[in-house]
Amino acid sequence: MNEHPSAAELQDFATSAARACEACQGLSPKAAAQRLGADGLLGLLAPEPHGLGLHRAFARPVIAAAAARRLGFPLVETLAASSLLAAAAPSIAEAVLSGHEVLTAARAGSVSAAWADGAMVLNGITGEFPMALDAHWLLTPVMHGTAGPALAIVDLAAVGHEVEPRGELDIDRPRGALRFTDHRLPPSRFIDQGELLSAHRADDLLLSANDLHECARSALDLALAHVSARSQFGRKLVSFQALRHDLARARMGLENGERLIEQALAASPDAALAAAELAYAHAAAVTPGIAEMALQMHGGMGFTWDVPTHFYLRRIRAQVASLGAAEARDRVAERAIAQALAPLPA
Repeated sequence: MNEHPSAAELQDFATSAARACEACQGLSPKAAAQRLGADGLLGLLAPEPHGLGLHRAFARPVIAAAAARRLGFPLVETLAASSLLAAAAPSIAEAVLSGHEVLTAARAGSVSAAWADGAMVLNGITGEFPMALDAHWLLTPVMHGTAGPALAIVDLAAVGHEVEPRGELDIDRPRGALRFTDHRLPPSRFIDQGELLSAHRADDLLLSANDLHECARSALDLALAHVSARSQFGRKLVSFQALRHDLARARMGLENGERLIEQALAASPDAALAAAELAYAHAAAVTPGIAEMALQMHGGMGFTWDVPTHFYLRRIRAQVASLGAAEARDRVAERAIAQALAPLPA
């Protein structure tokens, strides 16, 4: 089913997604994977027989439910990689999308790849990736000499001792990095087909933009509930004009991003990557400020364990740092300049 779903279909799916994510509360990442896989959520975008082959719009209520409940699982990474795995690594796709194994992804790094004795040899260090100590597989970008960018699917059990924990910015999904020293990768786990790489990049940026928006929306909802309940000088905080203006600007920023995401969902395959880059560049620019504003509206409570606003800001900051907002903005700017300089049709 590749047609854009109706509002009623999305609402039904949102109810099921919320129920599944609620059931994952308190579970380990591996147990959460089994629950999400059993409910069919991990493979909803992958083509049959590996998944449900649904329109990418169906991922939106799933991402929203996961963000609102601070799901400690690499959901966006799995959804974005599902179609790529189905095409390039069917056996890994079956294990990951069924929930028997967990996949995570690094979005940047300095890993180089070169052929040697029938295997691809990796050297360098990946960017940070979530659930570093709980995943079975890592999808990471590599540079294959002058051939350009590619992706590698790494068995973390073979290099687990090389994983380096990296700080506590994203507390819900602890991150790490991986250092390769002459790591031999089977050829079947090296992906350099341009069409697959482009489609995966578009999915990753679009779903990540959606995740950023849902994290910011969750933080904003907490702030709105707080200022609506608290009073100062005998007035509800929400009645102060300055706060109302801040809330309105934040809502406008999210609504503008929503339109860009919808445009990317409706884009043709040829325009999918450009539309996804635009949606992500906007999300990366707008959502950190919204989450920071939501935290400030809580005053000192914003950094307590009881008020989870800061968890959303941490997750937003971690994702923007890992995915490379500057690169997306540069690509958007390059396309805009090229379009502006293109000669007018005769």
